[in-house]
Amino acid sequence: MLVLVLIGRIVDMKEIMTTQNDKKVLNFTVANERYDGKENVSDFFQAAAWGSTAEFISQYFKIGQLIAIEGTLINNHYEKDGVKQYSEKIFVKQANFAGYNKSDISEKE
Repeated sequence: MLVLVLIGRIVDMKEIMTTQNDKKVLNFTVANERYDGKENVSDFFQAAAWGSTAEFISQYFKIGQLIAIEGTLINNHYEKDGVKQYSEKIFVKQANFAGYNKSDISEKE
């Protein structure tokens, strides 16, 4: 199990959903910028939050906002049309505010 902490901007957020077992889940994407030695590039990470963490993110965060998440990196693999497919997703245990946008300040004035 790989536990990680990531700070980035929310670039996509789905509607909060309720599973058949009555659990809330929120899927979203976080972009993290890094320098690769030549230029700034962005990496995109798929994330899922459950229960009260999902509700917290859905209520207090919006696309473009910085977020700090702590969670477990899960590797999913499956076969599609005879080809093995791999994907990673962060299962978010905790989310926190990581900064503010200029638009957040101007909205309050």
